[in-house]
Amino acid sequence: MEKSLKKPILLTILLIVVLVVILVILGSGSSQTSSTTLNVFSIIIILALLALVWFKYLQQRNLSIDETIVPIVPIKEAPPSEDDSISTRTGAQCEKAGTYVCEEHDDRTVEMQEGKRFPPCRGDGTAHSAVWIRKD
Repeated sequence: MEKSLKKPILLTILLIVVLVVILVILGSGSSQTSSTTLNVFSIIIILALLALVWFKYLQQRNLSIDETIVPIVPIKEAPPSEDDSISTRTGAQCEKAGTYVCEEHDDRTVEMQEGKRFPPCRGDGTAHSAVWIRKD
C-alpha cells in the first residue's frame, strides 16, 4: 500500500469510529425528536470531514504527479578519441598492425598483425588481462 494512502485511510476509519460513538451516545438519550436531529447533523458533519480528507489526498496526489514529471534527455556519448580507438584489451582483435605496450608494464611489448588477438600480459610473473597501447 502506498505510504501517502495510509493517512487518509486511517483518518477515514477514525472518523467512522467517532460517528459510531456519537450515534451510540445520542441514541441512548430519552428525547426522540432532538436525538434524530442530532444524529442527522453528526452524520452530515462526519461525511463532510470524510470528503475533506479524501479531497486533500487527491489534491496532494495530483500535485505530486505534476512535480515528478521530468523530461528524459538522452546523454550523448563523446566520440572516441584517437587514443581510445588504438587501445585494445586482451582477447580483442588487432585493427592496426604494429608494436603495442602493456598499459601497466612499460617493458612488456608485443608485435601484432592485423586480425590477430591480443595476448595476456605476462608482467610480474603471471598472466593478466591487459590494455595494450600502440607505440607511435
